[in-house]
Amino acid sequence: MMAIPSWSKVVILTNEKGARTERDDIKAGILMILQSTLTNENDNARSDKQWLTQKVTLTKQYK
Repeated sequence: MMAIPSWSKVVILTNEKGARTERDDIKAGILMILQSTLTNENDNARSDKQWLTQKVTLTKQYK
C-alpha cells in the first residue's frame, strides 16, 4: 500500500461542499499545505524542508 503524504490529504479535505468557488478551494488548500510544512507536523515534510535548505545553502556556497 502506498502512503499518502499528509499534505495531499489536506488538499482533498479542503474540497468541501460549502466552498464558494474552485479558487477558494485552491487558496484554502495552499494555505493548509504551507501551515503543515511550516509547523513541521509531518516528519516527511520536515526532512524534505531540511534537505531543500541544505541544497540551497550548498548551491549558494559554490556559485
